[in-house]
Amino acid sequence: MTLQEQITTALDGPSDSSFVSWLVDDAKNLTAAIEHALLGKFDESKPELPELLPQELVLRMYEKLNECLKDSATHELARGLQTEYVLVGATLFDLSCTFGKSHTERLEALLDGLCENAPWMAAEVEASSDLLVEQLEHFQEKYVEHTVTEEGSFDAEFVSKLRDDVDWYQSLTWSWLCITEYCPHSVAALLQDSRFILELARTSDVATKLLLKLASGAHTASDDKIDECRELIKKLKWQWIALAYDVLKSLFDSAAACPGADAADAPNTNLSVLVDIIEAIETADTELTPFQNAPFLLDLEMRFGFKQMFTIAAAMTGQLDAAHLDYVTMTIDQLVDMTKPLYRDGIDALLERVDRAENPAADLDAIASQLAAVSLAAGDDSAAVAQVKEMIPDLGDGFVRACLAHYGGDAEAVVNALLENSLPAPLAEMDRATAEWAPPADTAASVLDSRRN
Repeated sequence: MTLQEQITTALDGPSDSSFVSWLVDDAKNLTAAIEHALLGKFDESKPELPELLPQELVLRMYEKLNECLKDSATHELARGLQTEYVLVGATLFDLSCTFGKSHTERLEALLDGLCENAPWMAAEVEASSDLLVEQLEHFQEKYVEHTVTEEGSFDAEFVSKLRDDVDWYQSLTWSWLCITEYCPHSVAALLQDSRFILELARTSDVATKLLLKLASGAHTASDDKIDECRELIKKLKWQWIALAYDVLKSLFDSAAACPGADAADAPNTNLSVLVDIIEAIETADTELTPFQNAPFLLDLEMRFGFKQMFTIAAAMTGQLDAAHLDYVTMTIDQLVDMTKPLYRDGIDALLERVDRAENPAADLDAIASQLAAVSLAAGDDSAAVAQVKEMIPDLGDGFVRACLAHYGGDAEAVVNALLENSLPAPLAEMDRATAEWAPPADTAASVLDSRRN
C-alpha cells in the first residue's frame, strides 16, 4: 500500500487517538512526504522516499489532526510529532505559504485551531518571533560597517554574498508575511516584543544605506551584479515595510473593534517605539525617493498612508500623549515634504497617474459613469457620513458623500479604503475637506473632467 493510500485510509477513520498514533508511528515517512508536497524538497540520498502527495491530501490530514487535538487526551501522544517536521512551528509557516491564496478560509480555521488545540504550537511561533528579531539584528551587525566607511569599494565576492543573504532574507520575510496574514497568533507574538518594529526599522535603514553605497562610487564588481543586488535589496525593503504595516494595522483593527475600551485591556501595542525610530532618523538628503534613500517611516507612509492609521490607533489605545503623537505625525509630514512632488501621494498614486495619462478617456469616463449612476441624498446618508467621520474626524461631509457614492453607501468600506490609501484616483485627488458634493451625472462628470486638465 502506498503512503497516499495509507493516508486516505486513515482519513476515512475516526478522529481520535488512533489517527494521532498512526501519524507518530509513520512520522519519518510523513515528514519527507509533507516537505516534498509543501516545499518541493526531495532528499536525493533517500531514493525510497514516497511519491509526491497531492497538496489537498496534506491539508485534509492537518484538518483531521486538528479535530483530534480538540480532545486534550491526545495532546501527550501528539507531542511525539514534535520530533519530526509533522507538527512544529515551521509547519505553520509552510502551510501558510502553500494554502494562503487557494484555501484561505480553511487555512485560517486550521491555524487558529492548531494554535488553540496544540498549546506548544503558539509557544513555537513566539520562539520564531524572537528568532526573527535576532536575525534582523544579525543583518545589522554584518553590514552596518560597510555603510559607514567613506572609502573602499564592493568587490564581486562581497556583492555575491550580499545578494545571497538578501535572497535568504526575502524567503524568511515572505514566510512571515504569509503567516501574519492568516494567523493572528503570529501577529500577537510579534507585538509582544517592542524590539520587533524598532529592529525592523534599523535593519531597513542599513539596507537603505547599502543601496546608497552601491549606487555611489566605482566598485570592482560588475555593473550588472551591482544593479541586480540593488533591485533585490529594494524588493526586500518592500517586504519589510509590508510586514511592519500588517503588524501595526492589527493594532488599529483591535482598537476599532472595541472603541472606548480601557487601554489596559488593549493588546501590547508599543506604539511609543515609533518615537525611538524617529529619534534614530538621520538623513542629509533634501529630496527623498521611497524605497531607495528614504527612512523607514517615509517608506511606510508612502506605501500605505500610515500616518492617518497611526493617529487613530494612538487615539484609541491612549498609549501616546498629544506631544508624542504630534512629534510622530509632524516628522512624517516633514519627510513627505522632502520627497519629489510626484511621490507625495505615494507610489501607487504615481502609477495610477501614469496609467491615466496613457489611457485617460477609458479610465476616467468609466468612473464618471459609475459615480453618475449613484444617487445619495444628503438626508439619506447622514448616518453613514457620521459613522465615517467618527473614525476619521477631519473629513468634509462632501468628500465623505463622494466616497460613499463610490462604495455603494458602505461606511466600513470607505474607512478601510481611506486607511489603506486605496481610493480610486478621482477620490484620491479630491480635497478631503470638501464640504458639499452633489451626485448628479453632470456634476460627477464635471469633477472628473477638471481632474483630467
